[in-house]
Amino acid sequence: MEDALAEVFYSHHDFDAFIRRCGVESALLNRARVASEARKGSYERAPKRFVAQEVLRLLEIKGDAGLHMLTSIFDALVKGTFQEASQKGKQTLLLLKQQFEQDREQRLQEEKARREWQAQRERESSARVVKVERHPQKIARIQQKFLEMHSASDPHKRGRDFEVLVVELLEAEALSPRHGISRVGEQIDISFEFGSQTYLVEARWKKDQSEPKELRDFHGKCQGVHVDVRGVFISVQGYTSGCAEALKNLGELRVVMLDGTHLMSVFSGAITFGDLLKKVVRKACDERVPYVPLSSLIESI
Repeated sequence: MEDALAEVFYSHHDFDAFIRRCGVESALLNRARVASEARKGSYERAPKRFVAQEVLRLLEIKGDAGLHMLTSIFDALVKGTFQEASQKGKQTLLLLKQQFEQDREQRLQEEKARREWQAQRERESSARVVKVERHPQKIARIQQKFLEMHSASDPHKRGRDFEVLVVELLEAEALSPRHGISRVGEQIDISFEFGSQTYLVEARWKKDQSEPKELRDFHGKCQGVHVDVRGVFISVQGYTSGCAEALKNLGELRVVMLDGTHLMSVFSGAITFGDLLKKVVRKACDERVPYVPLSSLIESI
């Protein structure tokens, strides 16, 4: 990247304008120029290469903010068009673009391998899951409690009761739930085991729909525990727009989203909670979607 910055631009003015367009503040560029002038030696003016070296050095020591700007400069170089570049500059850009494509292809291959590995683990996990024997009477009692909660006058008590109800459902399916887990600085509603994975559960029943911040906070709890930990966020009232996208933007998808309609499909006897989770998680792995409406699962239930 140093070679490209030093060779592509005809003048210092063009160089400075490009660097500023990439988000580098004028103060940092001025510092780079002062430092480069101090070491110009016999040159009448410090060469663009000296300035480029100082800019890159100053950005490297800025940490994450500097890394963001370095990425912006790199992207602008490989994606831009520089008609006035010298022959040497054009050759340098060509090499930089080739390196970019090689790195991009490597990242794609690594991501493909990771997804294949994850899918294989899903298949192995599914194969180890013991088929749950349903207890219609027990599930019917849980369903009745769930329906009665809709008329609850105390929303805080309903929220606590809903957590207990989810625990009862998981117990009915022999998923070894634990309730009210305290960790330093945070509280986990529920955890349970399914296949080779441990799942954390956030059970919400509020007046309003859950919002993106709640999903991001819960994702952080799941991400900071163990590689095999996943999360199930249950919001009876559903979600505001942007919740699913908020999770997708966090990188590795660890959390799936369920709502009241999903629970009713379980309570009605149409599907076990375990089988519902398998379908939702598989969809998340295949298509990178944390939320799958019940209507999209009906055909396979």
